[in-house]
Amino acid sequence: MSCTDCLTPVFNYTGPAITECAGISFDYTVSIPATECAPAQSITKTAKVYPEITGSVGISCTGNAATLTFTPTIPCNDLVYVWKKGATVVGNMATLVVDPADAMEYCITVSRSATPFCTPFTGCITASCCEPPMVICPQSTTVACGASTLPASTGSATYTGGCGMVDVTYTDVATPDPCGYVISRTWKATDEDNNMSTCVQTITVDPAPQASFTAPLPGNMNIFCGSAPPLGTPLAYSNGGSGICLISGSVTGVISGGPHNACGTGTPYTETWTFTDACNRTITYSRSITVLPADQASFTTPLPGNTSLSCGAAPPTGTPLSYSNGASGVCLISGSVNGVISGGPHDACGTGNTPYIETWTFTDACGRTITHSRTISVDPAPQASFTSLPGDITIACGVSGPPPSQLCYSNGQSGNCSISGCVTSTVVLNPQACPAVYVETWTFTDACGRTITHSRNIIETVLWSNANIGNANGNASYACGESGLHGPFSITSNGYAGNAGSAQADIMHFIYTQLSGNGQIIARFVSATNTGFGGIMIRESLAPGSKKVNVRTQGNLNIEREVRFTTNASEVTQQWPRYHKWLRLDRTGNVFNMFSSPDGNSWWFLGTVTVQMNQCVLIGVFAEGINPTTYTTAIMDNIQMNTGTPVIPPPFNPLAELITNDPGETTSFDVLTPDLNIYPNPVLNGQELTIEVKGVTEGRVRLSVYSLQGLLMRTIWIDNADRATTTLDVSDYTDGVYLIRMETDDKQVVTKKVTVLKN
Repeated sequence: MSCTDCLTPVFNYTGPAITECAGISFDYTVSIPATECAPAQSITKTAKVYPEITGSVGISCTGNAATLTFTPTIPCNDLVYVWKKGATVVGNMATLVVDPADAMEYCITVSRSATPFCTPFTGCITASCCEPPMVICPQSTTVACGASTLPASTGSATYTGGCGMVDVTYTDVATPDPCGYVISRTWKATDEDNNMSTCVQTITVDPAPQASFTAPLPGNMNIFCGSAPPLGTPLAYSNGGSGICLISGSVTGVISGGPHNACGTGTPYTETWTFTDACNRTITYSRSITVLPADQASFTTPLPGNTSLSCGAAPPTGTPLSYSNGASGVCLISGSVNGVISGGPHDACGTGNTPYIETWTFTDACGRTITHSRTISVDPAPQASFTSLPGDITIACGVSGPPPSQLCYSNGQSGNCSISGCVTSTVVLNPQACPAVYVETWTFTDACGRTITHSRNIIETVLWSNANIGNANGNASYACGESGLHGPFSITSNGYAGNAGSAQADIMHFIYTQLSGNGQIIARFVSATNTGFGGIMIRESLAPGSKKVNVRTQGNLNIEREVRFTTNASEVTQQWPRYHKWLRLDRTGNVFNMFSSPDGNSWWFLGTVTVQMNQCVLIGVFAEGINPTTYTTAIMDNIQMNTGTPVIPPPFNPLAELITNDPGETTSFDVLTPDLNIYPNPVLNGQELTIEVKGVTEGRVRLSVYSLQGLLMRTIWIDNADRATTTLDVSDYTDGVYLIRMETDDKQVVTKKVTVLKN
């Protein structure tokens, strides 16, 4: 801008800006139109142009003073300043110091004394010392395409300072683009004095998400042999956006690969979908389209099955076998192959290193193999048989088992098919047979694994045998093969007492035979030397601790039964003061019944016991001495051994009881002169019981301990019994009442009761 000293006629200065306070001169032409008085004319004049008076009014605050200052754009020396507060002139300098607490408006008029025709400058300012506002932009940020760009999401500007109310605004400059763009957001803070400041926030909007092909994606697929080449198919894509952020559409797949042969081989078919968006981002997807091979060929039915050759026939040769897949054209696979023979050679049994196998194998151009095999077996030669079959025989008593013998066999063939020879038998004693039976067996197994066998029984006629049991050193005299009523049998043996034997191990001599199942033995006791025993017995074996049931007698002294229920356990004994010489023992299964008789006709029932024994047992008569050094010879006659279930007659007389109705009373079977002193009584089963013998002047006594059920628990022999004392360990006895029976050499008997208590 500029001013001129020429006001008429008016002209406009269009030259360069005037910067000199003295101004510049220039010529100009004025055209005057014609009038009634004068014609039109042009007049050239010279004018001077001065710079316009401009500047700014500012304020600075120091302490309690505010300095108002006018700053000219072109500082000229002839500037004239007039400050007014309202209508009152308060200053004539470029600066004016005032009280900011006044907060009044001050105006300044600036003119030039040298150019009074130029328009003066007028400006006003409020004398206030507040700071101009300072706007603070939020941080530049990046948002996803389609996301909100409002300040609530991207942040708002703040400010400091400002005079009075401060207004914060913004303006955006952007060109939206789905591939991403930038928003330049200008924030402006303006106070009541129109003081303002600005800042720029940059908001970067990311490109829209890349599109992807829409699921479900087409998977690999197969086409049949001979099908036309596949065509491309459409496939949709989308990024799931909306508005400017939406990228969606579809593309058609492009087929590559092929052609293919009947096996489906060659360059595979591939269908590929490709899409590149405006952001130059590309997605692609492919699938394979496989041409299935033609159906595999199979051998033509009916397939040859297994077959056989007769013994000695020539090896087989391969035969042709056709195959086809039943298709046509390029998919047809057909032809034939010859079988290949493996295996052999073979012997008369049709065996060899390997059997004959005919195998047909075909592998097509696709690498698929089919195979079929059959076995061609060689029939074995006929099985051999024994030429003559020996039958059962019997051997005499006392003859040892027969030696093995040979038996020949043959299949009646010749050459490689001949199977013939002889085998030696095996002879085995049948331990379950009663009486003894040897089994002779011939067995032959040929190379074909076929077995023939023949057996015969060799039966021994032996009826009676004899043996020592335990530490016995006895003998016997009897006839081996007698039948009917047997005897007399003479049997000699020692017996047990002390360490030589016990109730768990017998010492006796036994004449016996075998019994299978049910049976019976009856015998008469004739005599026994040295007060020994003779009796009848059934036992499981010759072992000294074998299970057993026996009945024995000492002639005119007692009848006793002895039972061992379990192998190697103590025997259980019961006695009857009965003078019977006929003894009887019956077995029915595992039940044993015992009898005695004065004449062999009328039987007294001695009781029944059940003992689990084997089917085959030993039955016979025996002798037993009273100790290891005293031998007895017992004579038994009228011996009968019957098989089958015995007939049990009613008891002739009931079983004798060992106790009275009052177990505490003393019972004797003869006159009681001796006596027993027993203490402590009752006795704890952890203590020893002391037994003192009284009233016996000579000889020995036998002490027998019985339960109230009549079972013999213990037998103790005492020599030189006068005033003798012995002890009894009752630690193995159960709680209850027991009877102690003393018998002297002169057959006097004393019975006492003792109570055993739990410790």
